[in-house]
Amino acid sequence: RVELTHKKQIARDIFELNFSKPPDFSYTAGQFVQFLVSDGREHVLRSYSISSAPHDSHLEFCIKILDGGRASSMVMKMQEGDELAFRGPRGRFVCSSESRHLYFVATGAGIAPIMGMIRDELEYQKTDKKIHLLFGVRCEEDIFWTARLDALAQKYDNFKYSLTVSRPSS
Repeated sequence: RVELTHKKQIARDIFELNFSKPPDFSYTAGQFVQFLVSDGREHVLRSYSISSAPHDSHLEFCIKILDGGRASSMVMKMQEGDELAFRGPRGRFVCSSESRHLYFVATGAGIAPIMGMIRDELEYQKTDKKIHLLFGVRCEEDIFWTARLDALAQKYDNFKYSLTVSRPSS
């Protein structure tokens, strides 16, 4: 079980959630967990990629809200201090140590595992590999985390990103 410590809407239908990190919890950047979601009658599992880096003191998630979604309804109701049960970590979508350069393509909330991998490579692995991210969204209202990406690009010469908008207003 983890406690919600921060909840913020960062785009039209995207929320950033930070949870306490259990002392014995470890994972590899790019992995996901499964939230245990209850509707009062039954429990279901919903998978969410961890967007924080493994050495962070908290667990961060980037969650897209879907109309009528069970987990989306739960996320909308959650307030700081609420607890959540989850299983994991799970998954093998992680960086290979054999890669000479890293190229990522992500759209919307799909950037979650990518952000954890990029930050882990730059901040903790101290990689000198060339890293490039192509980050796409539909509309200007869907843009988020550009300040975070700009800060990484300014601090690390080997990181660059491109932002694309498929349905711009002009």
